[in-house]
Amino acid sequence: MKHRNRWLLAGVLGAVLTTTSQAQSPALGSGPDVPIHDGFIRGTDVRSFDDKGRARYAAGVIDGMLMAPVFGAPQANVEVLENCVKSMNSSQLAGLLMKELDDHPNVRPESAHKTLYRALVAKCAK
Repeated sequence: MKHRNRWLLAGVLGAVLTTTSQAQSPALGSGPDVPIHDGFIRGTDVRSFDDKGRARYAAGVIDGMLMAPVFGAPQANVEVLENCVKSMNSSQLAGLLMKELDDHPNVRPESAHKTLYRALVAKCAK
Protein backbone atom coordinates (compact mmCIF):
# COMPACT_ATOMS: atom_id res chain seq x y z
CA MET A 1 0.00 0.00 0.00
CA LYS A 2 2.85 2.40 0.77
CA HIS A 3 4.24 1.98 -2.77
CA ARG A 4 0.87 2.74 -4.35
CA ASN A 5 0.53 5.94 -2.34
CA ARG A 6 4.04 6.97 -3.36
CA TRP A 7 3.18 6.41 -7.04
CA LEU A 8 0.06 8.52 -6.73
CA LEU A 9 1.88 11.26 -4.85
CA ALA A 10 4.71 11.21 -7.38
CA GLY A 11 2.21 11.48 -10.22
CA VAL A 12 0.46 14.44 -8.62
CA LEU A 13 3.68 16.27 -7.80
CA GLY A 14 5.17 15.63 -11.21
CA ALA A 15 2.01 16.75 -12.93
CA VAL A 16 1.84 19.93 -10.89
CA LEU A 17 5.34 20.80 -12.02
CA THR A 18 4.40 20.03 -15.60
CA THR A 19 1.17 21.97 -15.57
CA THR A 20 2.46 25.08 -13.93
CA SER A 21 5.11 25.29 -16.64
CA GLN A 22 2.95 24.34 -19.60
CA ALA A 23 -0.29 26.14 -18.76
CA GLN A 24 0.49 29.36 -20.63
CA SER A 25 -1.64 28.77 -23.71
CA PRO A 26 -5.32 27.99 -24.25
CA ALA A 27 -4.48 25.10 -26.59
CA LEU A 28 -2.98 22.02 -24.99
CA GLY A 29 0.59 21.67 -26.20
CA SER A 30 0.76 24.93 -28.14
CA GLY A 31 2.32 27.10 -25.45
CA PRO A 32 5.82 28.50 -25.52
CA ASP A 33 8.78 26.23 -24.88
CA VAL A 34 9.46 26.21 -21.18
CA PRO A 35 11.68 24.01 -19.03
CA ILE A 36 9.80 21.13 -17.46
CA HIS A 37 11.33 19.64 -14.35
CA ASP A 38 11.89 15.91 -14.16
CA GLY A 39 9.37 14.00 -12.11
CA PHE A 40 9.88 11.16 -9.71
CA ILE A 41 8.73 8.31 -11.94
CA ARG A 42 10.31 7.29 -15.24
CA GLY A 43 8.71 5.40 -18.08
CA THR A 44 10.76 2.36 -17.14
CA ASP A 45 9.21 2.50 -13.66
CA VAL A 46 5.66 2.68 -15.05
CA ARG A 47 6.32 -0.34 -17.23
CA SER A 48 7.16 -2.32 -14.08
CA PHE A 49 3.87 -1.37 -12.35
CA ASP A 50 0.87 -3.67 -12.47
CA ASP A 51 -2.28 -2.45 -14.24
CA LYS A 52 -3.72 -0.91 -11.07
CA GLY A 53 -0.45 0.90 -10.34
CA ARG A 54 -0.35 2.29 -13.88
CA ALA A 55 -3.94 3.47 -13.66
CA ARG A 56 -3.30 5.11 -10.30
CA TYR A 57 -0.18 6.82 -11.59
CA ALA A 58 -1.97 8.15 -14.69
CA ALA A 59 -4.90 9.37 -12.57
CA GLY A 60 -2.46 11.11 -10.24
CA VAL A 61 -0.81 12.91 -13.13
CA ILE A 62 -4.17 14.14 -14.41
CA ASP A 63 -5.34 15.06 -10.91
CA GLY A 64 -2.19 17.13 -10.53
CA MET A 65 -2.76 18.86 -13.85
CA LEU A 66 -6.31 19.67 -12.82
CA MET A 67 -4.87 21.40 -9.73
CA ALA A 68 -2.92 23.82 -11.93
CA PRO A 69 -5.19 26.83 -11.23
CA VAL A 70 -4.10 26.67 -7.59
CA PHE A 71 -0.62 27.52 -8.87
CA GLY A 72 -1.77 30.30 -11.19
CA ALA A 73 -2.59 28.47 -14.41
CA PRO A 74 -5.53 30.04 -16.25
CA GLN A 75 -8.75 28.05 -15.89
CA ALA A 76 -9.20 28.17 -19.67
CA ASN A 77 -6.05 26.10 -20.10
CA VAL A 78 -7.26 23.48 -17.64
CA GLU A 79 -10.62 23.31 -19.40
CA VAL A 80 -8.82 22.16 -22.56
CA LEU A 81 -7.40 19.24 -20.60
CA GLU A 82 -10.74 18.55 -18.90
CA ASN A 83 -12.48 18.37 -22.27
CA CYS A 84 -9.85 15.98 -23.59
CA VAL A 85 -9.98 13.51 -20.69
CA LYS A 86 -13.58 13.82 -19.50
CA SER A 87 -14.69 10.64 -21.27
CA MET A 88 -11.62 8.63 -20.21
CA ASN A 89 -11.10 6.56 -17.08
CA SER A 90 -7.80 5.94 -15.34
CA SER A 91 -7.25 2.61 -17.12
CA GLN A 92 -7.66 4.32 -20.48
CA LEU A 93 -5.21 7.03 -19.44
CA ALA A 94 -2.74 4.34 -18.41
CA GLY A 95 -3.28 2.64 -21.76
CA LEU A 96 -2.50 5.89 -23.54
CA LEU A 97 0.73 6.20 -21.54
CA MET A 98 1.70 2.58 -22.17
CA LYS A 99 1.06 2.92 -25.91
CA GLU A 100 3.34 5.95 -26.00
CA LEU A 101 6.02 4.05 -24.08
CA ASP A 102 5.64 1.00 -26.35
CA ASP A 103 5.65 3.05 -29.57
CA HIS A 104 8.61 5.22 -28.50
CA PRO A 105 11.08 3.12 -26.45
CA ASN A 106 13.56 6.01 -26.49
CA VAL A 107 11.35 7.97 -24.03
CA ARG A 108 11.24 5.19 -21.42
CA PRO A 109 14.15 6.63 -19.39
CA GLU A 110 12.41 10.04 -19.28
CA SER A 111 9.96 11.27 -16.67
CA ALA A 112 6.64 9.57 -17.27
CA HIS A 113 4.58 12.71 -16.65
CA LYS A 114 6.18 14.28 -19.72
CA THR A 115 5.40 11.19 -21.78
CA LEU A 116 1.75 11.19 -20.70
CA TYR A 117 1.52 14.90 -21.47
CA ARG A 118 2.87 14.33 -25.01
CA ALA A 119 0.40 11.49 -25.53
CA LEU A 120 -2.45 13.72 -24.38
CA VAL A 121 -1.38 16.53 -26.69
CA ALA A 122 -1.45 14.11 -29.63
CA LYS A 123 -4.84 12.69 -28.58
CA CYS A 124 -6.44 16.06 -27.89
CA ALA A 125 -5.28 17.46 -31.23
CA LYS A 126 -7.40 14.87 -33.06
